[in-house]
Amino acid sequence: MTRVEVSTPAGLDDFAAPFSYATIWWLAVGFLGVQLSLSAYSAFLPLLLNLDFFDSRAAIGLLMGTDNLVGLLLIPLIGAWSDRVNSPLGRRLPFIVVAVPLAALTLAAIPFAAVLLWTLLVTEVAFTAAMHAYRAPIAAIIVDHTPPTRRSTASGIAQLMGGTGVLLSFGGLSLLYDIDRRLTFGSAAAVLLASLGIIWAKADRSPVHIDNAPVASPNPVRDIVDGMRVLLRPPRRVAAVRGARRVAWPLFAVPAVALVADLGGRDRIGFYLGIYYVFTMLGQMAGPFVLGSSMDLLGNRGMWVAAAVVSVGSFALLWSGRRRLGTESEALAGAVHLARPPDAESGAR
Repeated sequence: MTRVEVSTPAGLDDFAAPFSYATIWWLAVGFLGVQLSLSAYSAFLPLLLNLDFFDSRAAIGLLMGTDNLVGLLLIPLIGAWSDRVNSPLGRRLPFIVVAVPLAALTLAAIPFAAVLLWTLLVTEVAFTAAMHAYRAPIAAIIVDHTPPTRRSTASGIAQLMGGTGVLLSFGGLSLLYDIDRRLTFGSAAAVLLASLGIIWAKADRSPVHIDNAPVASPNPVRDIVDGMRVLLRPPRRVAAVRGARRVAWPLFAVPAVALVADLGGRDRIGFYLGIYYVFTMLGQMAGPFVLGSSMDLLGNRGMWVAAAVVSVGSFALLWSGRRRLGTESEALAGAVHLARPPDAESGAR
């Protein structure tokens, strides 16, 4: 049965441990790899589909949209699973070391798989599955190395590195596409593998800012169900809903990620960050329709009107959710949610 402890566990004193900017910067290279690869995939795969297979932009958009449906299931599942894993590599690295090579291999294979539509679709699905399996663990491993008082700082670093990846993708890989599309996908795959090497070298296998004690049973599906029940209870319901109003501005994303991580306590960070990314994906899926509908009603200015309304709503929900929790971030971050075996110490490292 799920256990929630709001009291401060014995291990909370570990939160006073020194914060290493260098470690966070190195780990945030993982975000650079994620955003660079996904940007390259989203920008250049439609060109490949249009050139080789489809004239219809609607058909291409439908195929690309199915990627998000895969992530809606995988991201929270892998996030919750990573909260329960106990291995010599820690909680997150086992997923990262499996997902990243698979993502790199399938990304590099996309232009070669384009000889037939079905081989391209299989490769595409394998790539997106691997990337979605990677997203929650890479976000969680950064939080694992960060005390609650510095999580906004760490989130800002991660967002900056992710934005750098997008710029490199559009500014650099686009030039390679004109030479040979295999260079574009292969270079993005190489960046992914390089980011894995950096994370492997810099990540602590037992970070002090999370609960490293074993859990009663590795059941991520049940953990998702229990976690969703908690999210739907007041006052945490607004911390959950605000994700649906996601905008790309760091003004909202940076504090939102930090607060969501705090809600996960010491042992459910992966699950809560997985839910956060599910809502960001819902926003990505709904965004084109919302903006397009606004432009149909108001003309081109409708895009700016809709974006402004969503931005104001995002800020209001974020502020309301934080106020209604009525608990300091350190207390939230010190909570223990998952059941422990009778012989396990709550604050064990």
